[in-house]
Amino acid sequence: MSWRDLIASVLIAVVTPLAMLVFTPTAARSLGRRWLFLLPVAFCAGAEMPNASYLIALVQLPAQVVSGQFADLPDTPREPLTTFTTASGIQVYVPVEGDQIWDAPLPATPYPNPALRLCCPDSLECGFAV
Repeated sequence: MSWRDLIASVLIAVVTPLAMLVFTPTAARSLGRRWLFLLPVAFCAGAEMPNASYLIALVQLPAQVVSGQFADLPDTPREPLTTFTTASGIQVYVPVEGDQIWDAPLPATPYPNPALRLCCPDSLECGFAV
């Protein structure tokens, strides 16, 4: 955050409530309710105009999230897998080479242990024990 951003934020936080205090209910009747609402909005918009890139980002961000293109992240890498069967009969996915299992189905580990067993029979819910 730059000094300009900090000053704009402080101005918005301090001046907007003061502007609302100046326009008391009697002044509000003379201006009308629309102007009483539009004045702080216009002030905030004017204070943020030097930072238009932030306003543009606020519009683009929801569109990227909805389309699934958030920040143009690369796809998760996939490594070839094989299965390892423990002494208790659990089939664990392990990488063919290396120790990366990025997007492997569960249960998966790069370092299989033959003594691995389920805490609850037929369910991954309770976890594992050695």
